[in-house]
Amino acid sequence: MARVALENLSVRFGAVAAVDDISIAFEQGEFVVLLGPSGCGKTTTLRCIAGLEQPTSGKILFDQDEVSHLPPRVRQVAMVFQFVSLYPHLRVRDNIAFPLRARGESKADITRKIAWMNKIFDLDEILDRRPGTLPPGARQKAALARAVVREPRVLLLDEPLSAIDEQFREEMRWELRHLQKELGMTTIHVTHDQREAMSLADRVVLMRNGKIVQAGPPAELFDDPVDEFAAHFIGSPSVNLIDAAFTDEGVVLGDAQVPIRLPDRHLAALRRSGLPRGKVGIRPHSLTPASQGDYGAIPVHRPTSYAIGRERFVDFELSGQVWKGVLPPGPEDQVPDTMHLDPAKIFYFTPDGVRLPVA
Repeated sequence: MARVALENLSVRFGAVAAVDDISIAFEQGEFVVLLGPSGCGKTTTLRCIAGLEQPTSGKILFDQDEVSHLPPRVRQVAMVFQFVSLYPHLRVRDNIAFPLRARGESKADITRKIAWMNKIFDLDEILDRRPGTLPPGARQKAALARAVVREPRVLLLDEPLSAIDEQFREEMRWELRHLQKELGMTTIHVTHDQREAMSLADRVVLMRNGKIVQAGPPAELFDDPVDEFAAHFIGSPSVNLIDAAFTDEGVVLGDAQVPIRLPDRHLAALRRSGLPRGKVGIRPHSLTPASQGDYGAIPVHRPTSYAIGRERFVDFELSGQVWKGVLPPGPEDQVPDTMHLDPAKIFYFTPDGVRLPVA
């Protein structure tokens, strides 16, 4: 396995910067997820690491060796794509053996490595079947086994779970995380699904418009987003965002003019900013039914409640926007008149969307 470092990497297609001067390192044995909306540059970055795309400028290093212009076969990487590319006329066993035969390994080594893959991926039931007879999850597992059997320095995954039905996707997330830790392989995974990123990654790299917005452990991106985009993209349901006036006592939310009194350190941060207005964000789980007489309780207009598993949520209108909060267990038509916003959990943003730090 290798440590992968990108130094000032850029990829341009004419006037468009698909990847715009990014620098980051992926440590040996780390599972990193490149996350972001379509067109943010995550797949182009992955293809550069694989050698399938040439950078316009910058360097790609595996350990201390620059590989920026080396072909994929020399880099010793393996890549698994969204749509599985197994050979349909070959059994799973022969698909896994194919890259080993191509590089001239002995029959004894191939037999030993297939047995190794069978043990790790639990392939007993599918080894002698052809890919077309398998469900999507099993096909993807076979594709992963074919990639891993080569013992690559880096494993690259380009949205490998997005074509799998939801019922199999949860199982494959668990399998993928378990296998990566067992193998200790440096793994870089691309997805637009923040739930997938948060459940798999040691570290998430959030991208937008070809740049890195924020990189860190999943909990850090959720609890401490650097800007409005990061706060909105990470979390399900998404963060509630609204324009607000900053006052001496706190904030006043939107056109509804809902006052929220703030802790002293939050007030100090807003005073340091010198801004009269900005935006605030609050996670739905920090918005719960208000107690009698709560100061700053938010009125609930046109509510709709619904359940996701054991959790109950409520959508309601505030200043022409739909906000989401969390409800206690109970009947779906039982919704409080007001919701309490936990002021200690508020995010503050400048009008341009930059997060204001609270010391």
